[in-house]
Amino acid sequence: MTYNINITNREYNNPNEVQLPFDSYPGGVYPVSFDLSEVNNQTNNWLVNLNLTGRSANNFNFIPTTTALDVGGGNTLLNNNDYLVKYNAANPPTGNSSIPFANFTTSFNNNGTNEVHISFNPKNGNWLATELDSAVGNEDVFDCSFVCEGEVIISGSDFLCNGNTTSYNIPAGAENYTWQITEGSNLATISSSNNFTVNITANNNNLSGSVILRGTINSSRCDYTETIEKEIWIGKPRAWTVGFEPVICSGVLPSADDDIYSLPVSPGAETYHLASNSPYLTVAGYVNPGEGVFLYASQPGNYTITLTTSNDCGSKQSTIFVTANRCDGPGGLFSVYPNPSTEVLNIEKSYSTTNKLNTLIYDQNTTYNLFDFKLNLISKGYIKGLTTIDISLYKKGRYLLQIISGKNSETHHIIIE
Repeated sequence: MTYNINITNREYNNPNEVQLPFDSYPGGVYPVSFDLSEVNNQTNNWLVNLNLTGRSANNFNFIPTTTALDVGGGNTLLNNNDYLVKYNAANPPTGNSSIPFANFTTSFNNNGTNEVHISFNPKNGNWLATELDSAVGNEDVFDCSFVCEGEVIISGSDFLCNGNTTSYNIPAGAENYTWQITEGSNLATISSSNNFTVNITANNNNLSGSVILRGTINSSRCDYTETIEKEIWIGKPRAWTVGFEPVICSGVLPSADDDIYSLPVSPGAETYHLASNSPYLTVAGYVNPGEGVFLYASQPGNYTITLTTSNDCGSKQSTIFVTANRCDGPGGLFSVYPNPSTEVLNIEKSYSTTNKLNTLIYDQNTTYNLFDFKLNLISKGYIKGLTTIDISLYKKGRYLLQIISGKNSETHHIIIE
């Protein structure tokens, strides 16, 4: 016994002017949820056992562009070419093919295939219903262009002086904004806020430090949420120096490669200025943090340099201590040779006839330290009689050799070639 059952059997003739199936014309496509060509073997066997054959299309187009836009308004007989036109906002239908819409949007690509039909949910469906109703002024007008403006930042000054108030802004256009100070609440407060603008007032307590201002943008209409932070320095800057005292050779002018000292970043500082407190020590004036500071002492001695950092709120100072030693020439307790050298350095007691300490007895703790000109320790050891240091593996350049014997200390300027 044979049973014939039509599961679906709907046929409609195209208009005479339409030469192709609707699936072949521009418009959206609707993807089906299954594909008989990709089902598993068990299902195929089940179809075969029932003597059934099936065919499915992966997707189909049931709303061509001409229908979606109501091209011609039903008053114009459309031909095959009308169905093949690709319309967009820059190329709308005109003349007898005009449409009843003031504007429209399309999803367009150049690969010759239709894209999935636009679907509606309560969010965009309610918006469309509001746009199409006849109530004057009921349109939901909003602007989401702020989402497309690239990196979103909090604009405003990086510095705020004690007792002053400054405004800060983030892009306008969202429905909700929240502001808060996440760090440094003892230094500043939010005095007022108006959506995308906030006023920050620095406490008048002469304290200085960093404040983190956080702004959050939330727009359900634009489907957008973003949190942005900005660091604001309150009050005068810090004046920071590194944690060691520079040791240099007197009478030696450092080369461009001799970064023996560099300033760290002082929080809140915009400018850095160094001033020597002695006519025998020369130092550059305005400097930048991280760059080498080149010092020159015309004679040995202990010197000080004043570091002054500044911003719009004022300045702070700190002191740098500098020691300049006689690194070459007669008068030292030890001789170091050959200098310059490429292979080894020899260290021994100086036997200069002008040296009053010829009878120097080596202390059991007589030591040496070899530094590069950035004061990184390269080598160290004890000195007993003639001591030889292998320098063949070290880079070419200037070095400082410090020798300590009891209460005596001297520094030699070494050149490795």
